[in-house]
Amino acid sequence: MQYGRRYVSLARHVLGQLYGQTCQLCGGKTHISTGDMVSITHHIDPVTISMDNRVSNLILLCPTHHAMLHAADFAFERARLRFVSPRAGTLEVTVDRHLQRCVSG
Repeated sequence: MQYGRRYVSLARHVLGQLYGQTCQLCGGKTHISTGDMVSITHHIDPVTISMDNRVSNLILLCPTHHAMLHAADFAFERARLRFVSPRAGTLEVTVDRHLQRCVSG
């Protein structure tokens, strides 16, 4: 478990650098205070089921979108790079520099 946490922390750093600390759904940055950024690394396929901490299973989100994904039980459609919920609709990945590469090979 400790290895998994360290890896996800490193992945958060790498994804944060790749995306400039922006949410991959809205492209927005979240400020707590001047200079402080908040981004959350979210497992696309739940880690409790998939045990997959690879970058291909992670997406960088703002706290609002992270909460939305959990509250409405969104499922990820990898081929279309979007989250879908029967109750809440669709959230498209708008900023992608790593997921499409993982899907296509």
